[in-house]
Order: sequence, then structure tokens, then C-alpha cells
Amino acid sequence: MSVRILLGFLCVCLILPLLAFGQEPLPTEWTPEFYQAQEKKEDEDERGYYQKLLSDPDPQARLGAVMWFKNIPDLALIPVWEIKKLLNDDQEGLRFQAALLLGHLKDPAGKGVLKEILRKGKDEMPLEAAMLLWELGDQLGWKVLIDFLPRVEPGIQSKIVHLIWDADSPELISPFTKIISNSTLDIETKKKLIMGLGIIRDKTVIPVLIDALQKESMDVQMAIINVLGTFGE
Repeated sequence: MSVRILLGFLCVCLILPLLAFGQEPLPTEWTPEFYQAQEKKEDEDERGYYQKLLSDPDPQARLGAVMWFKNIPDLALIPVWEIKKLLNDDQEGLRFQAALLLGHLKDPAGKGVLKEILRKGKDEMPLEAAMLLWELGDQLGWKVLIDFLPRVEPGIQSKIVHLIWDADSPELISPFTKIISNSTLDIETKKKLIMGLGIIRDKTVIPVLIDALQKESMDVQMAIINVLGTFGE
């Protein structure tokens, strides 16, 4: 047998079966759809597991489940009714976390516990509760934010100022004039707060701004001058 014939025979015996194999559909378990379905099932199983933990006898297990749901990206998947049951839990920390989670869902059911957090909560929890109460339309949250503004770090101050701007109401914003010259306020926070006072055009803040003009740094003075100029327009 010549070399050419031998090579031809090998092509038929070895290469053609490989080509034929390439034309066959992939096994079901190798397809992207299969892996997507598996991932979805795993997510559902995990969510179901933590949902069962919400009624577990162990308070730490219940708390862990609440924190897990607080961190999932799709809030629509949170079992709201189960979370609401925890508002009456004997464990204070668990009640608090359940109320905060409901607040982020814009559900007013936890407002009573959010107010409890203002009195008893630790670390940044009262600030989070105050913000949520304000977003739920409760004036108490606003009053607490005024108290918090000088005492929190600049990043949190900025968040509170943005809430002030969103309020767009002289009655709500004017109380913040009392703390413009507070030495613990970040300079950028002061400038943003002053700009917010300019937006509402409430002339009762003019004496406060003039007083602050004599005490503040040049950056803040320029912000005050710009705002005072808007009152003459």
C-alpha cells in the first residue's frame, strides 16, 4: 500500500468521525442554558433556606437571615410578611434590623421600631433610622438629622445635605441655619448647606448668613456672597 493511500485511509478512519462529532448537538448539561438554570435553582434554594431561618428558634439564626436579605440586590425577593413578624421579636437587635430593612423597602410598618432605635440604637443605627423616618414622611426623623449633622463624618454630612436639598421647604430647611457656623461641619458640607438656603429664597436666613460671613473661611465666604446675591434678583 502506497503512502498516499495509507494517509487517505487514516483520514477516513480518524478525522471524519471527529468532524461528525462536531456537528452533533452538545449534551444538555453542557449548554449555557443548563448552567443558567442550575444557578437560578441554587439561588432559589439559598433564598428558601434563609427564609426558613427567619422563623428559626435561634435568635442568631433569625438575625443572620435578616442581614442576608438586607444585602441581596433584588429587594422584590424579600419576604416582607415574614420580616414584619420580627418587629415584635423579643430580641432588640433583631427588631431593629427588621425595621431598618422594612424602611429601605419604603414600608411604614416599622416606623414605631425605627423611633425606638433613635432612643436605644448604637453606632450609626440611629442615623440610619432617622434618614428612613424622614423618607417615610415622619418629621421626627428630620429633627434628629439636624442634631446629627455636626456630629457625623463628612461623607454622612453630605448625604444629609442632599436630603435637605430634596426637601425644598423653608420650614424644614431654615432650622439648619443654626448650625452653619458649627466648627465640626466639613467645609464642603457648609458650602452645600448654604447653597441649599439660597435655593429656598427664605429671607429670614439673611442675618444668619451675614453673621457667618464674618467668621468663615474664604471658600465659605464666597458661597455666602453668591447666595446673598440671589436674594437681590
